[in-house]
Amino acid sequence: MSPFPTRRALARNFIISGAALAVVAITLALSCGSHDARAEAYPRVTCYGAFSGGGAPIVKADGKLDTAFAAAFARYPEVTIDLNAAAARPDMVALLRWLNPSIRVDGYLLATYWYLPASFVPQYSDQSFNARWHRTIQAFGGFIQPPLLYCEVDFTKPALIDSLGRLIGRYAAALRLDGIFLDCYYVTQAYTGRSTLSMDSSRARLGDTLITRMRSIAGPGLRVIVNGPGGERLRRVSGTFREGFPGTLAADVMPWSADTVRTDDWLQGGTGSTQGSMREARFLLGTACVRGTKGSFGDDRRWASGYMKLWFDEYSVRPAPYYDTDPSGSHVHWLGEWVTPPVQIAPGAWRADFPGGIVLLNETWAPFKFDLIAPNRFKRIRGRVDPVTNNGNEDRYQTVQPRDAVFMVRKPVAPARTY
Repeated sequence: MSPFPTRRALARNFIISGAALAVVAITLALSCGSHDARAEAYPRVTCYGAFSGGGAPIVKADGKLDTAFAAAFARYPEVTIDLNAAAARPDMVALLRWLNPSIRVDGYLLATYWYLPASFVPQYSDQSFNARWHRTIQAFGGFIQPPLLYCEVDFTKPALIDSLGRLIGRYAAALRLDGIFLDCYYVTQAYTGRSTLSMDSSRARLGDTLITRMRSIAGPGLRVIVNGPGGERLRRVSGTFREGFPGTLAADVMPWSADTVRTDDWLQGGTGSTQGSMREARFLLGTACVRGTKGSFGDDRRWASGYMKLWFDEYSVRPAPYYDTDPSGSHVHWLGEWVTPPVQIAPGAWRADFPGGIVLLNETWAPFKFDLIAPNRFKRIRGRVDPVTNNGNEDRYQTVQPRDAVFMVRKPVAPARTY
């Protein structure tokens, strides 16, 4: 008999609040490995959704867990969860791992920017992560006065950085997190007029110290992703984050992705977008597949619930003989790893080959016709969200619209006949 609860029993436990629920959460969390080396297969779909401090929307108003929402959320191979919410409700993280044992969970928190003023004093009874973070900054005189936009926390104080790194590391270890997402991490303050070369160098050096302290407790495999100007200067960071795609395409994203060598670089787009943004999502995901990054498309941390409405055809595709989109998420990473590095067919036109299919990317402002050379080897996926583009076409010549991409499955090769 399995030492772990059955699916039905676990679902019943998640409706019960209190000690029984906590025991289930701890058992599951400890049973799940973390920081393992998984293949970087494509498409590398991620979810950059936000949660309240109490865990909503997975945690409902009555304190119970919404298993249906959690199941939809767990389709994503990698997700961000606010660290304060994860610490308050570890059963939420345990549920996600049970629903998807291979999911990567990254704890999200603000870094150099902090939303509470220096004068705020948390109640003594408040032992949440946010309260502990705030008290640590206060204890080391770590608030910049007067505060600067997105730079309220002084990351040039070695003792402060050491304590913050250890605090994060303890929570990451206890929750068995795969990564930490540091938002609003400003390595340079040049835009404020208060920056100096020495100050920025110190911030970068101590930023590496912060990461080292985290990993000294949570383990060397802890992934650390940062969002903010100059993040690439952190030598120990696992990846950097770029948002606002495709508006930042020419000025920022392409030079960033062309120069990067980090496997956890992350491209985010779709701020304020809806289900109708099929082309934008496809363009972002195609760019991520060609540039070798992760990709997320949604409403930019304005609740995880927005992402649940944005499951696009290209995210998960069933193999032969179906070739159609998979709403369950059982076939994410369906393309596999690069067969060879992506090839630029013409300026702005790219082709990336994978064991499961190909991605054709058109970065230009005009339609581009790709010649697949070998006819009947590939066919467009069959979509439910966008059946017009994802129509199963398998012609040799494939026209990709401006600033768009096309995802095609690789058809099995018939075995050679023997006589």
